[in-house]
Amino acid sequence: MIRNLYILSEGSWGIKSSEIFADLFYFISLLAVYGLFLFFQPGVYLVSTILCLVLSGLYYYYLLRTKNHIYPIAIASQILLYLLLLPLPLFHPAVVVLALLSGFFFHAVVSQNYSVKIPVFWYLLLFSFIWDSVFSLMGLGFRSQNPASLFFPGRGEVDPASLGPNFALPLFRGANFTAEPFRSSFEILSTYVLIGISWVAFRRPVLFFYFLGWILLYSVMGFSTIPLPFAWIVSFSSVSLISHISPGRNFYGSFFVTIFGFIIVLPISFLIAKLNGNPFLIFMLFFPLEGVFVRVFLGK
Repeated sequence: MIRNLYILSEGSWGIKSSEIFADLFYFISLLAVYGLFLFFQPGVYLVSTILCLVLSGLYYYYLLRTKNHIYPIAIASQILLYLLLLPLPLFHPAVVVLALLSGFFFHAVVSQNYSVKIPVFWYLLLFSFIWDSVFSLMGLGFRSQNPASLFFPGRGEVDPASLGPNFALPLFRGANFTAEPFRSSFEILSTYVLIGISWVAFRRPVLFFYFLGWILLYSVMGFSTIPLPFAWIVSFSSVSLISHISPGRNFYGSFFVTIFGFIIVLPISFLIAKLNGNPFLIFMLFFPLEGVFVRVFLGK
């Protein structure tokens, strides 16, 4: 019965869902949101978009040659999520190219050799942060507080609140983080826009429990430790949900595995908060944990 509650595609890349148009609508929604950013701030997004198109196209061709099940909407949605979640100062060509190459390589190795389904955008975000840290330790200035002038001088600065009310905190905000320009595109949008996109993405009522799960995770992290404003909790829970139910996930029959993952991460989130850690670490921790659980308990 649980299988009938989901409409995401089985087998990660294979088109086996009778409601493929819901995934298509999800992709179109992401494309429309990213298109607005690309139109109003081409200096920030144009170069990275071209690089992503070229490299993801090559990866798509590689998957075809290796006879993997291909789901074009899935990989396209994953790339859009990466571009929308990536903090603005990290839109440097060197960081993007290395993140894409590393992310695609490890995604192929882990998914094909170990059958652990972790979203592509997770790998891309992880390696973006890793390469950015490596460049920072080497003293290379590949992070910019003014990414618009980084590619196209004269385009003007990027105002973190220019595309919507400043309801959300920066992506990597801790208790005392003050660098306002260090934000992702999703967070530049207002909380209410994020909630609206999340509700568009709800394609079964049962998915509302995922939204409650993310709210619970971030609420626990802010309980008696680092105070997280409720607007931030709702906003980032919406972002997490959008990523959680993206096409290309291996979700059939995994509802209880996902709930189990939330239960495991709850005390970890509280511990991270006690150590004054970053709330975004929960977002990065959950997806590989769930991927391993799906592989172990469901054999997928």
